[in-house]
Amino acid sequence: MRDLRALTLFAGGGGSCLGMVQAGLVVVGAIEHDPEIAGVYRRNLGDHVTVADIRSVGTEYGPVDVIWASPPCPNFSVAKQGAIETFDDIALGKSVARFIRELKPRYFFLENVWQYHKSESWSIIRQSLYSNKYWLDLAHVNAADFGVPQTRRRMIVRAICGEMVPMLPPAEPWRGWLSSIDDLVDDLPLIPFAPWQLKHLEPLMETTLVSGQYNKPSHAEFRRAHTVNHSLPAPTITTGFGKDARAFVTSNNKTTFGQGVRWEDQPAFSVTTQHTGKLRAMLVSGDTDGGVRAWLMNGKVVKLSHRCLARFQTFPDSFQLPAGSGLAGQIIGNAVPPMLAEKLVRATIRSCDDH
Repeated sequence: MRDLRALTLFAGGGGSCLGMVQAGLVVVGAIEHDPEIAGVYRRNLGDHVTVADIRSVGTEYGPVDVIWASPPCPNFSVAKQGAIETFDDIALGKSVARFIRELKPRYFFLENVWQYHKSESWSIIRQSLYSNKYWLDLAHVNAADFGVPQTRRRMIVRAICGEMVPMLPPAEPWRGWLSSIDDLVDDLPLIPFAPWQLKHLEPLMETTLVSGQYNKPSHAEFRRAHTVNHSLPAPTITTGFGKDARAFVTSNNKTTFGQGVRWEDQPAFSVTTQHTGKLRAMLVSGDTDGGVRAWLMNGKVVKLSHRCLARFQTFPDSFQLPAGSGLAGQIIGNAVPPMLAEKLVRATIRSCDDH
């Protein structure tokens, strides 16, 4: 696999490229239109990134074995109500189709939000694949099934020229979000909730917080409550994730649950035999306050750093994040988790090579 050459379209900060490098591929080219984001890519992955609108870029990259495309998705995200597909979106889809048609890589990967599968842009790309004799597999993938400590659901397309696409590997056990950042928690800055946030959190604690071991609601109710205990992956990381993130401790003991929290300047709950196994750490994203919160067992209220969020996305600590919080959040939130890209590439290419 180490001799395979890869090209990335809409490279962003380099999550998909990093995953392919970890899988053993050689990334020979990447296209990213934003100069600041491309600068972060360049510092971490090399000078092979082209800063340009893909519609103006030629396909002179020599033989390419793999193309990975992650077209922009704001107009397809459920978070953007009323958004519709634009002429620019369709033009970008046509550009992806052009790269497929002219370079004809053996393998093609596409990642996007699930709603993208209904778009005209995807129809154009799909027709290009079929016309050039690709077999393809379209799946609604949860990154948590691939070891990513985050429930990030995405449309994943894997296509192979002239060959059937192997099945995805079986789902892995989910990895808890707390285990991915537990060594960082002690150094996170203390920061309390604002009074207006507490007003929303009190009813949230009383009505929606659950333990992963006790009184777990139905799957639909669990998703609606937006609660995840520490043994489960974090919610999907978005560009705005973490701006107001906090953490504190609570208990699901019948005598204390729903009656408040213990801040960093207060004693912990009385420890009794009934607490055994019932203290939980949770990450909470509630529609009422629009922020993300974490219940930690050590009783501190902390602000989650961008490095924490990068861990949720499986970026290694060696990845240099930009100093600006806005740019860092944009790169982290829009990224393909490197671990997801790596495992998708390994499973697809290795399975073909084995045959």
